[in-house]
Amino acid sequence: MQIPQTGAYWPRFDDLNSHTPLFDTLRTTAADLQAALTEGMLTSVQIVEEYHRAIVKHNVYLKAIYELAPGAVHRAREMDDLRSQGQVLGPLHGIPVVLKDNTDTEMSMGMHTTAGAVAFLHNEPARNAAIVDKLLDSGMIILGKASMSEMNFWKGSDIPCGWSAVNGQAQSAYVYGGVDKDDSVAGHSVR
Repeated sequence: MQIPQTGAYWPRFDDLNSHTPLFDTLRTTAADLQAALTEGMLTSVQIVEEYHRAIVKHNVYLKAIYELAPGAVHRAREMDDLRSQGQVLGPLHGIPVVLKDNTDTEMSMGMHTTAGAVAFLHNEPARNAAIVDKLLDSGMIILGKASMSEMNFWKGSDIPCGWSAVNGQAQSAYVYGGVDKDDSVAGHSVR
């Protein structure tokens, strides 16, 4: 099966349809993941790879994720190594997070910041937004960028919710017809 590539990095899995998930990517909370990490039941690498599988499998329809961070697995391995040495940087150490596509990430992270607009398709921020540095300092793993309504509706109010010029219309897995007209990223119900 050919997976359309939205960003520069998109992993491939030979076992995409036969793989048995290690945890429920739709319902497992950050607290659940942290408990599993603390108890040694999961590693951050396993968590990132599990989310990658779910994204690759469902994003063709949902278009919830615009771009994945190419260094997420490497970062997860670093967080696992620190944990094995008894170093935990904070309560969210080793937990992945997805950023909205208007949150600047420096180009060393391998992602652009488009705000859903073609005009910013090749935008290369010189530095991370302050929140990104705080997340990284706390041990979190940036998994990727979420699709968003083009320029947060600053371009105009007649843009459909969840429409991104760079990623198309985001769909909800939980709303009949796929679009929630009251959600700026069609995302509160897209996971």
